[in-house]
Amino acid sequence: MEIQIHIAILSGKIDIALDLVKKMPQEGLEISNDFGATPLSLTAITEKIKLAKAMVEKNDKLVTIKKGNTDQNSLPVIVASMYGRKRMVHYLYYKTPKNLLDGSDGVLLLNNLITAEFYDIASMLPHLFPKLGIMEDHNGDYALHKLSHKPSAFASGSTFPFWKQWIYKCE
Repeated sequence: MEIQIHIAILSGKIDIALDLVKKMPQEGLEISNDFGATPLSLTAITEKIKLAKAMVEKNDKLVTIKKGNTDQNSLPVIVASMYGRKRMVHYLYYKTPKNLLDGSDGVLLLNNLITAEFYDIASMLPHLFPKLGIMEDHNGDYALHKLSHKPSAFASGSTFPFWKQWIYKCE
């Protein structure tokens, strides 16, 4: 039944996956496929919040299990950020224990959020862990460097209509 849920998620059969979640033991949701993907990490890619909620309610440890069997294992919230799934990132961010985001996982998440232009959550991470902005991720990227290449992140780099430009210059 454990591998069946992976198949149901990947084939978009969310109702079947929800039914399997109800019938599975908690530990069954922790099992990864041959590529190291857990059911929650696969769900993070699909942005099916209802399915993610059902899984996390059954086993809240799922948000702490890293996906992948390489040196680039990722938490489900990071997987969602890699695929630009904003609603899923929001959900998983608030469910993920923040102590897991202090270090390399936090830097990777922050860089992914900046790349995806999810500045609301991206602005929260440095408040919790100030060093994330100056730490290097596994690709050698820095959050401040990524942010400097996103002029749309700053009011002065945004293209406003005439009346908003006027207001911005008046401030």
